[in-house]
Amino acid sequence: MKAFKQPLLTALCSATPESRMSRRAYGLLLACVLATTAILVAPPLDGRGPGYPVNPDELYNQLAGNANLDQEPGEGWAWHASHSMDRFVRAYLAWGGTVWLDTAVQYFDFVIDHMREGPDGYMGWIGPYIYDNDVWCDVHIADAILINHMLRFALVIKEDPDLHDDYWEHAQRYIDLARVDFFEKWDSRGTWYDDGRYGNYHMWDHYLEPNDFSEWHHDENRSIHNSGLGNPANKNNSMGVAALRLYRLTGDEQYRDKAEKIFRNLKSRFHRYVFDGFDTVTWNYWEPAVPTDINPANNTTRHWVNVHPYRNYQAGEVGEIVEAYHSGIVFDETDIQRIINTNLEVMWNGDMDNPSWNNSNFHTTGYGDDVTAGTRWGALEDFSQTIRDLRGSFGTGRTEVIDKAYHENVTLARDPSFERKYVSDERNVSVYDFPHNWSTPSLNMAFALPSMIVAEAESTVLAVRSVQSGTLSVDVYARDGLVPVHQFSATSIGSRGSRFFEWDGTDSAGDPLPPGEYRIRWTLSDGGHREARFTILPNAHRQAESALAQRFDPFLEWVHTGVGRVGAQHYPWLLHDALGWCFVQGAEGSIWLWQPELGWTWTHAQHAYPILWSSAKESWVYLDYTRPARSEPPGEVSLFNYATGEWEEL
Repeated sequence: MKAFKQPLLTALCSATPESRMSRRAYGLLLACVLATTAILVAPPLDGRGPGYPVNPDELYNQLAGNANLDQEPGEGWAWHASHSMDRFVRAYLAWGGTVWLDTAVQYFDFVIDHMREGPDGYMGWIGPYIYDNDVWCDVHIADAILINHMLRFALVIKEDPDLHDDYWEHAQRYIDLARVDFFEKWDSRGTWYDDGRYGNYHMWDHYLEPNDFSEWHHDENRSIHNSGLGNPANKNNSMGVAALRLYRLTGDEQYRDKAEKIFRNLKSRFHRYVFDGFDTVTWNYWEPAVPTDINPANNTTRHWVNVHPYRNYQAGEVGEIVEAYHSGIVFDETDIQRIINTNLEVMWNGDMDNPSWNNSNFHTTGYGDDVTAGTRWGALEDFSQTIRDLRGSFGTGRTEVIDKAYHENVTLARDPSFERKYVSDERNVSVYDFPHNWSTPSLNMAFALPSMIVAEAESTVLAVRSVQSGTLSVDVYARDGLVPVHQFSATSIGSRGSRFFEWDGTDSAGDPLPPGEYRIRWTLSDGGHREARFTILPNAHRQAESALAQRFDPFLEWVHTGVGRVGAQHYPWLLHDALGWCFVQGAEGSIWLWQPELGWTWTHAQHAYPILWSSAKESWVYLDYTRPARSEPPGEVSLFNYATGEWEEL
């Protein structure tokens, strides 16, 4: 601006009467230049005039005036309400001007005003169930797709101290909403399925009569369509993103751990194989997430399994994976490169001028012409110049104009790289190392559910699905993947066929395998295979008292609980007879403990303790304070680390 203004004004002011320009013409030109200069250096208008290419009030009216929002709240309402909900924050990041934040708050208020209180006291967008309008409910995905936009707003406010005075009260409201009427609500309703290193949410099986908010009715027989099913990938991923954003806002480790479990589960289901010489991955839109999704006796699942044939859900899921990567959890550069390879080498036709796209699994599924979900995965623009170059032109509507400005002023402000946006210290990165060996393109589903069992007391289901017929072998290997310890009889599997093997943790002779880490391997006769991690836990039904209790305050009232002997007068701080002072969070047996030396650990009072999942060690540990062979002095606590196979002193 300065380089333009100063020389021109200097030349005009030094003009002489001998110049060819008349005084009148000179005056008009000078007035014109001064007026133009005033426009160029003037601060932006309030955003409701010509200062921005889009008028925020008109955008608000467009969104809030959507005729689809005249219906009762519910999942369908939420999808319409969330559409373009992020444009206010995107416009602020692209152009500046707090008017966009003001209008965001106005629209968020409009959305929150449609929440209703359920019989259990929690708020939600309660309305007709999308699969059966004869009953009403609220659902995970409605909460996620609406609250996630509010949490992004809160992150913008958190990151700019100059905005705190005017906007932090609003940000805190959205944080509280996410804590209580989102995560606390769904956890208290028992919809979180914790599988050790993995976790997922499943749909609730309670409903209301229309317009009757007095009582939840339990669909005990699962007679209502999709009642109680595990959520598909897009819905669980959205919950994971919400947990990540809440962690970044609050620093509360329970949310990071929940997000890690959701995205670990997704990564464990990645289907990796070589296509045309490139290392690629794909994943199914829907796979069983909880044991009740499977009927092993009939070799069936309660829902279809595959990449979605005609909806581009994966494009959104890639965006959620990218956010997890930038937040420093689960995924590494290799994972992202495999996803880029899939989009550019498997899906794209290679024509920059006339690009077209296949589904990510088009060459293995036999869907024929019904493969319309293929698209450019735009979230990969952070890493790939080719993905950026393949972006088409923008439209002229309000949201498209905002998207163009965001692309030019925010996305393109960073060169493509694998630098993580939200991690300043690489020591805070936690990548999940999964045994992704070269595998067959034919086995499009393979997992163990649950992924851990108590020896001699529980069983798991080893699930596999193939898109090609052949002979299937299922084997259990030691942790190193080299020594087989249990082999099932080989069986045939048909095209689009599934097989479910129930297994109780024994070896080929029927003897219980020792506690530890194992690998499940499914091999098709085409030579490829897939693998899954599996853990056998010790059979620990005995609760013991420790000599350490004598070190503590003798006047504390000690009580026996599912996690040992504790002094609970200062709850949520507990004085544990082995671990000392711990901070505890959780409900219905699922418990998080924080202890200074161990950090955050998770256990289940009825089904796991004294086995704990250690976030710091990224491993299951066995807490032992009764082992007679441990070193002196008496009362020293030992941990068995299942990842290393070593005992450690705490």
